Amino acid sequence: MDKQRYLEELAKYLAPLSAEERQDAIDFYSEMIDDAGLVTWDAMVMKLGKPESLAHKIVGDQEGSKETSSQLTRRHLNAGTLALILLVIVITFPIWMILLGIAFGIVVAIIGAAFGVIMGIISTIMVGIILGITNIYIGILMATTNPAVSLFYIGIAIIALAIAMFLLPLIWFGFKLLIHWMVELIQWITKKLHRGGH
Repeated sequence: MDKQRYLEELAKYLAPLSAEERQDAIDFYSEMIDDAGLVTWDAMVMKLGKPESLAHKIVGDQEGSKETSSQLTRRHLNAGTLALILLVIVITFPIWMILLGIAFGIVVAIIGAAFGVIMGIISTIMVGIILGITNIYIGILMATTNPAVSLFYIGIAIIALAIAMFLLPLIWFGFKLLIHWMVELIQWITKKLHRGGH
């Protein structure tokens, strides 16, 4: 009779647990009472404590084990996710290296092409200036012997110098543009590297 009353009170205080957990606890403590030979209320309270305090202990233990299980699952999930990410990185590493190599090659080709165009324009300007000065000199020398040829050489010299003077601002603009592109490219690469590293 005392055992039944003790277990009923215990069950009442175990209400926060699920029905299955509650029944497992009742069965466990019923067996414990039988094994210990506890027949009176006082003997049960002396050995196990009051039903309310025993129930609080059981509920606390159950919630603690659920929390620990949840933390373990979360930690296992995080470790599993990390392992999967590392595996994907290792497997796709050759692909990323190839793509980075291609991107680097394209960037170098673009910079090289821009540099080549600027150097070509600089060469054209230099040739125009040299050709203009040379033709003016030849035109002056031939002015006394053959004035028509002299005017032809001086005309070519003026055209060559005009082309050179026309291309000079283009060189300055192209050089500034090339420097600007290179700075932007370096900033973009460093941003990508910093963002990827954090």
